[in-house]
Amino acid sequence: MLLMPARRLVLKAVKPGETQISGIVFDMDGTLTKPQSYMFKQMRQALGIVGKKVDILDYIGSLDGDKKIVAAKKVEDVENQAMIDMKPQNGVNTLFHFMRENTNLKFTICTRNNMAPVDYLLEHYLDGLQLNDPIITRSFEPPKPSPLPLLHICKSWNVGPETMIMVGDSRDDMFAGLQAGFSLVLMKHKDNAHLVDEIPEIDYVINDFRQLIEILQNGFISRPKNQDTRPTHQDTKK
Repeated sequence: MLLMPARRLVLKAVKPGETQISGIVFDMDGTLTKPQSYMFKQMRQALGIVGKKVDILDYIGSLDGDKKIVAAKKVEDVENQAMIDMKPQNGVNTLFHFMRENTNLKFTICTRNNMAPVDYLLEHYLDGLQLNDPIITRSFEPPKPSPLPLLHICKSWNVGPETMIMVGDSRDDMFAGLQAGFSLVLMKHKDNAHLVDEIPEIDYVINDFRQLIEILQNGFISRPKNQDTRPTHQDTKK
């Protein structure tokens, strides 16, 4: 068992034993935006895999040639329609204003979506916010719940995963963060409340990003984490 010990994370480390937070990685769908859970049902219907315990991106990856191209286009069509209907999460602009004006934190997005909805969110709801590269979409393989996208961000920023926070709303997000060695913050909503009990390594549960500001200002204890935990196919959001 690979167990990461508890540690205290703060915006500026001044005392022995404190870990200074380097950055935050945010999921997009259901985290920075209000959840649109219907989108994933529509994708499964379009692909003909309703009721099958298979990850959508894994299914598309298993196809060859034109079948793969057609399937990917079906999913992208659903995403682009949902993009038009997206709404920002509570307090998201307040959070990013706080981080820009009051901290040296780096922040970016890691999503299993494509880049177009990310650009739409930034342009229409976040005042053209400049994220720190890299921005991770599903073009990065393997996607969440693999920890590799998050570890790629750490390498790009030259920081250790023990100084990072993953904020998301799904098992994909929590398991990616857990295996990477990040602290975990769950954006709770009506479709994911069960995760609070199912994943005990979650450090904080919020439903408004103004709560995350308070957590950052006060510092927090990151719980011990079993990084060997692995998700199953039915755990994944998309």
